[in-house]
Amino acid sequence: MKKILLIEDDLSYQKLIKSFLTKQSFQVFSCEQKKEAFKWLEQEKIDLVITDYWLPDGTGLDILKQIKISYPALKVIFISNYSEVRIAVKAMKVGAFEYITKPINPDELLQTIKQALNTKEESSAQSQELTFVVGKSQSFKKIFKHVELVAPTDLSVLLIGETGTGKEYLARKIHALSNRGSGPFVAVDCGAISSDLSSSEFFGHVKGAFTGAVGDKTGYLEFANGGTLFLDEIGNLQPEIQSKLLRALQERSVKKVGSNQEVPLDIRIIAATNEDLENQQQSNFRLDLYHRINEFRIDVPPLRDRKEDIALFTEHFLQQSNVQFNKSVEGLSEQVARVFFQHTWQGNLRELKNILRRAVLLAEASKITEDLLPADFLKSPKTMDESPNNLSDYSITDVGSFKEHTEILEEKLISEALELFRHNKSKAAAHLGIDRKTLYLKMKKFGIN
Repeated sequence: MKKILLIEDDLSYQKLIKSFLTKQSFQVFSCEQKKEAFKWLEQEKIDLVITDYWLPDGTGLDILKQIKISYPALKVIFISNYSEVRIAVKAMKVGAFEYITKPINPDELLQTIKQALNTKEESSAQSQELTFVVGKSQSFKKIFKHVELVAPTDLSVLLIGETGTGKEYLARKIHALSNRGSGPFVAVDCGAISSDLSSSEFFGHVKGAFTGAVGDKTGYLEFANGGTLFLDEIGNLQPEIQSKLLRALQERSVKKVGSNQEVPLDIRIIAATNEDLENQQQSNFRLDLYHRINEFRIDVPPLRDRKEDIALFTEHFLQQSNVQFNKSVEGLSEQVARVFFQHTWQGNLRELKNILRRAVLLAEASKITEDLLPADFLKSPKTMDESPNNLSDYSITDVGSFKEHTEILEEKLISEALELFRHNKSKAAAHLGIDRKTLYLKMKKFGIN
C-alpha cells in the first residue's frame, strides 16, 4: 500500500481528499502545518506528497524546496487555486511533479497520483515532455532564426521572458543545434538551491570539506564539461555565488570546496530570467557577470503577445493529452476558442498545457466545451487589448470580483504611466503617487517589462 502525505489546512477539504484516496487503497497521512509535515516524513516512508500552497506556518513552496534537498527522489503534487497559477508554475520550476487547481476533480487527482508513483526519477534532460514546436507568429519565427544563428557559436546566451514562455526549451534547442549537442545539458533552477549548499552544488566539494561531506561531490559546472550549463532564474543567485561563477567563467576552471586543485572547464552558459538584471535599483545582480552571460540576448514574448501561436500549441497539447489519457478529442468549441484567444495566459504555455490536459481527461465528446474549464479560468480578467479603453467603459460583468477589477485598473494605470513618461520609473511613480519600490513590486506582479 503506497503512503501519501496530504498537507492541507482546510480540514473539510483535507477530509474529503483523504476519504477519496483511502477508498482508492492508499494509506494517507494528513496534517495542516509545515512542521508537522516533516515529522511525518521522518517517521514514515512516504511515497508521495500532496500539498496546498497557503499553510498556517509557511507555504507549500517552502515544503517543496526542503523536500528537494532532504528527499530529492520524493514526488510532490502541488494544489493551488486557479488565481495562484503563477505560484503553481513557480512550483513546477522548483521541482513539483505537477500542479492541480481547485476545485479538484477526483479523476484528475487519481490519474496524476498514478503517474507520479509510476514515473521513475529521470534527469532534467530526459524528463521533458515537449518536443520543440516552432510558433507561427512573426515574433517567434524571428526568435527561432536567432536560435539557429547563435547555436553553432560558443556565445553565452541570455533568455529573457516570463515564467512558462518556453525559455528552457529554447535553451535545449540551442544546445541540440550546437557543436556540443552530444555533450551534457545540465539545467539548474537557481531559485531552488539552498544558500547553505549553493557552493557545493555549483562547484562540488571534497570529502571532509565541511560537516556532512562524507565523500567527493561533482558540481554542476564540472558535470556540464563538454556541454551546456543552463542557469534558470539566474537572478536568484546569491552574491557570493555570482562572484565565484564569474571567476570560473573567466578562468575557465573551477575549484571544489575544500580543494586547492583547479579543474579545467569547457562549458557554454545559457541563462534565463524574468527580471531586469541590468537595473541595479531593482536587482542585486553583478553587472560584470551580467555582461559576461549576455553575449547574445533573446527576448521571449508571453503567449498573450503571440496569439497566432495559441492554436498551434493547443493542437500540440491536445495530441499529447489524447495519447496520455487514451482519448480522441479533436479540438475546441467556438466558445472555448474565443475564450482562449482573449485569455491573459499569465502562466503561458504551462498554463495552456494544464488547462487542456484537465479538459481532455474530463471530455466525453470530440470537442472541448466551456463546462470542462475551471470556473476561475472563465472568470479571469481579459487581455489588455480586450479591456475597455477608459474607466467609464468598465462594467461589473467584465470580471468576477472587486479584486479582479482593481488589478485590471492598476495594471492599466501603471502601463499608461510608464508609456507616458517613456519608461522613466521615477516620474511614473511620482505621477501615480507611489514610491519606486511599490512601482517595481506592481510591475513584477503584473509581468510589466
